[in-house]
Amino acid sequence: MGFKNGNISSNTFYHVLDLEKMMLSAMSNCRDKLEAGGPAVDSALTRWFGDNSLAFRKKMKSDVARMRGVLNGNSINCLSEAVTIHVQPAKAGSPIQPTKVAGTKLAGGAANNNATALHYTTGMFGGTEAQRVVQMQNTDLYIKIGVNFGNLPKTSLGLAASWNGQDRLETMLHELSHYVHGTADEKLDDGVTTAYGGQDARLLATQSVDRAKNNAENWGFLIEELGT
Repeated sequence: MGFKNGNISSNTFYHVLDLEKMMLSAMSNCRDKLEAGGPAVDSALTRWFGDNSLAFRKKMKSDVARMRGVLNGNSINCLSEAVTIHVQPAKAGSPIQPTKVAGTKLAGGAANNNATALHYTTGMFGGTEAQRVVQMQNTDLYIKIGVNFGNLPKTSLGLAASWNGQDRLETMLHELSHYVHGTADEKLDDGVTTAYGGQDARLLATQSVDRAKNNAENWGFLIEELGT
């Protein structure tokens, strides 16, 4: 299944489909490297999450595999950020928050917005059994492509491990983590700066392991580093 064109331009969707192939490949490679372990994997886990323990590595391997399964097995609409669509009612109290934003401190159609996605606070696989059933059956999955998305490089400029900015591959992985695992857009210790971009994502991992593990940006960069 994968990405479907909701209402974005055919040119933009062409690039999204190209990214879909890269995402599936990156998540597959990342999953396999997390399974195998080794010094490079330990360094990446420490860099982005501040934790390279065996238990965490195994958890991340499973979580990345789930992200790949969701993208491969579900239809995800790609929409223009300017469009607001109906989100199916939470029949069993499913905690849906459809306004998570990547790459911007301003919501909606702001000029520096990269993308937004449907977001479950518990993730697709969390919450009560009733919530999981609703979340797994929800066909109203989407990622909205923001105004700034096309201005991003396709992948990191140089090594992802030392890339300070954002890119399209990392952004789409970031968004996927929002509704698969309920990740958030966490702030640095100053309580003001959202940890967007490689530089702030790495800084967050040194400030708070827990916030880094819940920050969508860190997920996107780990997968890009180990998967490409």
